[in-house]
Amino acid sequence: MDGGEAMATEADIGARPRLAPRRRSRDQVIRACAEIFARRGFRETSIRDIAEALGVTKSALYHHIRSKDELLVEIVSSYQAHGEELVAAARRAGPDPARSLATFVQELVLMNARDQVMATLLSRELRSLKQPHLDNMLAIRDGYEGFVHGLILSGQATGRFRASIDARLATIAVFALARSLHQWYRPDGRLSANEVAAGFESLILNGLLTEPATGTDAQTSSVVSRNQVRQ
Repeated sequence: MDGGEAMATEADIGARPRLAPRRRSRDQVIRACAEIFARRGFRETSIRDIAEALGVTKSALYHHIRSKDELLVEIVSSYQAHGEELVAAARRAGPDPARSLATFVQELVLMNARDQVMATLLSRELRSLKQPHLDNMLAIRDGYEGFVHGLILSGQATGRFRASIDARLATIAVFALARSLHQWYRPDGRLSANEVAAGFESLILNGLLTEPATGTDAQTSSVVSRNQVRQ
């Protein structure tokens, strides 16, 4: 692959974090730990590894955290807030399911392209969560997938989307495309995040619409979604 399609490397999901060995905010610690987990793997990373990467002692680190598991829960839980923003943006796009879906797809792709640390963790480490946190996060994820599934069903019911397409299969395709980004997308590559988002939106919408996307469909989705979700 080349350019925007080159394989992502460890450097793309966070170089070895080194914070000055002074007072740090919890947010700094959480972000640094997210980068370490994404790069090395949750199970392969010890508390000692985290302390060394942050330039602190293990005892100092325990002022911020109680365990690796607590860290992973806090890191992954931010996914809930991002997902709620995506749903809110799609709803603001209006009652047309095509416009709502276009907005959701674009913002989902942008979120995964712009925060590859989080995208990597959600892909690789979600099931490293212990119960009941795993079930809670899976339920949240299922809720977002259910929202998209509902948009597709609504579009089929109103004749905007082709009824011959399996709505569940289309839903899987939406999330599979976005979740694959951490494997190949590079911010300094041939395609920008916005170009990838627009391309994936086009693939999904043109595959579902009963008629080819009109200028209104394409322009509206791009304009509506451009800055709706806080990045």
